[in-house]
Amino acid sequence: MKKILVIVLAVIFMGTVAAKPAVKPEARVLSAFQKDFIGTANVNWSSDNEFYYVSFEMNGEKIHAVYTKEDASFVGYANLIREDHLPSLLRNELNSHFSNYKVSGRVLEVVYEDSSAYELVLENEKEIIRVRLQDDTTTVLSRLKKM
Repeated sequence: MKKILVIVLAVIFMGTVAAKPAVKPEARVLSAFQKDFIGTANVNWSSDNEFYYVSFEMNGEKIHAVYTKEDASFVGYANLIREDHLPSLLRNELNSHFSNYKVSGRVLEVVYEDSSAYELVLENEKEIIRVRLQDDTTTVLSRLKKM
C-alpha cells in the first residue's frame, strides 16, 4: 500500500517539479529508466530521501514513474487514460454496477508490482462518485449529491 501511495503522491506533486532545481538521478536509476521506457521525451526528475520521481511523455501521454534510491528498482507508474483504454473486464464491471453513470474526465491508472488500480469519477443526474477498480474489487471512495 505504501508503494501505491508513493505513486499517487508523485502524480500530485509532479506539477511542482518545474519550480525545483533539476535532479540528476544516479547512473543505475537512469539506466533502469531507459531500459523500462523507450522513446521518452520531456523527462524531468525529482527526488526525496527514498525515491526518484520521473515525469515524462511517451506516445503522446504524460507518465509519472517511481524508482527506489536504495537499489534503483522500479516501483510503478501512473498516468491518465481514456475510458476506452480500460481493460474490458473493468469496463464490463462499470457497465454492470454503474450503468446509469457516465465517466467524467480521464481515468487515473496506477500500475505497481503485478497489480493495477484505476480511479475514476462517475456522474449521473443525482450524484458524482469517485470509484477505485482494483483486481476483483470495486470501491466507492466518495459520493457527492448534486443540488
